[in-house]
Amino acid sequence: VASIRDLTHDVKEVRLSLLDPPYMSFKAGQFIQFLVPACDGMKEPVYRAYSIASSPAITNQIEIHVKYVPGGVSTTCIHKHLREGDAVIIVGPDGDLHLRDTDRQIVLIAGGSGMAPIRSMLLEMACTHSRRKAIFFFGVKARRDLVLFDEMRQLEKQLADFRFIPALSNAEPADNWQGETGLITEVFSRNIDSGADTEAYLCGSPPMINACLKALKAKGIPDSQTYYDRFV
Repeated sequence: VASIRDLTHDVKEVRLSLLDPPYMSFKAGQFIQFLVPACDGMKEPVYRAYSIASSPAITNQIEIHVKYVPGGVSTTCIHKHLREGDAVIIVGPDGDLHLRDTDRQIVLIAGGSGMAPIRSMLLEMACTHSRRKAIFFFGVKARRDLVLFDEMRQLEKQLADFRFIPALSNAEPADNWQGETGLITEVFSRNIDSGADTEAYLCGSPPMINACLKALKAKGIPDSQTYYDRFV
């Protein structure tokens, strides 16, 4: 564990330096299995899947985002007990969520810690100087849940044709939020007229994914051009 930092009040970024082997090649959007050590009453270590949040151009380190789930044994161990310098075991990479090599417009939709694989894709696009049009719809409850907001705004300046659209579903008065509000599927539907010649990449909870699939179909984006991971 090279470093641990707070991204929000309940999401930590864990950066891992690879030792044996000292590198790992992966596609932006893929995930690893993290062996969470036994702690807080756990009888044995347990594997949990986490999407890789870092750029595939960096092969000697990877980053993951871990959202704290009250009562969750694995997230409690990572948030409360994992320390810089600890040795951990990961297995991977795995998963079929990765950017396809086409010229289609890209729609990205994520909620909460589903930011991780989307961020990896955007960093890959920045590294390769991609000029593809991409729109990222990111839904959270309140302002304090917005992960890497400033970094996404910086990527808007860095990428040739990228737009970041965050939305709050339960904004608090103190947020003083002037942006989009409502469910992320509603925000997507308001901002996309047609899904012609478009492919979509999704990451979030099963209910969010299911709602997104219906919204995408309504805009003409077929299942064959839609790729996703479900977080459970």
